[in-house]
Amino acid sequence: MSTDRLIRPLGGLVMTALLTGCYDEGLSIFDLDGTVVVAREAATRTVVMREPVLDENGNPEINPADGKPIFETVETVVEDPNLIGPVYLGLYAETEPNQYGYRHPVQGPDGKSFPYAGTTLGDFYHPCVQALNCRVLSNRFGDFDEMLDWFDTMYDVPMVDDLMQDITTGQQIRQACIDLLFYTTDDEIRLTQGNQFVENEDGDFEAPFRIWQANFAAGLEAWAFMDAPDEVFGYFDTCWPHGDQQSDPRPTSLTEAQQQGTDLYVTPAGGNYFENTYTRQYSVGGPARDVLSDPWRYMALGDGLNWVVTEAPVWEDPYETVTVVIDDNPIIPDDASVGVVEEEAQ
Repeated sequence: MSTDRLIRPLGGLVMTALLTGCYDEGLSIFDLDGTVVVAREAATRTVVMREPVLDENGNPEINPADGKPIFETVETVVEDPNLIGPVYLGLYAETEPNQYGYRHPVQGPDGKSFPYAGTTLGDFYHPCVQALNCRVLSNRFGDFDEMLDWFDTMYDVPMVDDLMQDITTGQQIRQACIDLLFYTTDDEIRLTQGNQFVENEDGDFEAPFRIWQANFAAGLEAWAFMDAPDEVFGYFDTCWPHGDQQSDPRPTSLTEAQQQGTDLYVTPAGGNYFENTYTRQYSVGGPARDVLSDPWRYMALGDGLNWVVTEAPVWEDPYETVTVVIDDNPIIPDDASVGVVEEEAQ
């Protein structure tokens, strides 16, 4: 083969690479990095626990009538980043400081907000045990034993597997993942990577975030809120736990909501996983589809437990990082949806 025949195709490849590398498509697409800070108060809750009554020797006292230990209720203040639910963060053209008694993204004539981009901190991955649907997130627990201890401590509800057998060890949850989804490692399960929120020097909790491939424009405002777990079972309002209306009584449209005497409804998640094996039917929860376009509804569903930003930092440079602080726990009035709902109903 001549040298000339070898050089010509190589030269064409080099020229193509140079032209490709120098071509500016004019797209304003960037990966945006920042930090979310959640106020310590958002990760603090007073919990009523049942604890055994101990005698002077430190042994549980026994009720002579039935031979069972005697329990008493004790109020305990829990400060733990595991109380930080999913954080939803979006970029908006503008936010208003007091639209519903708290800062909220501006809305169009149809009552919808339009996020240019967004992300979450904490995802509703497959929990492998149906009792954990819409109660457990990624990036919160270090291992399955910690997860089980957390629910046993915070919620007075027995943890059972899909056959209604008591779960007493974290290994039972891990084994359920292996049996149901054929996982082989904890990394595949993606529920036990440790809590992404760490305590900072101010005593609050913070975590880094990245918004992938954001359609960026200078002047966008970064707005976020945190969906806190409910106090009875630890469910999250932004999660749709089942794949059909019969399994969840919450209305899924404004019309259904008004028939039940409320304006609040949940948009079901798409792509729910279903497992049908002999006598077992399994559906797994997922995030509602419209959390960032209708955040006011999910804030109102939170019974005063959810937290939101007081200020929405303006993002001017895609190569700079911003800090988004979730520090407001608003008292939402009963008529918070009046106005937007009327517009939707027209």
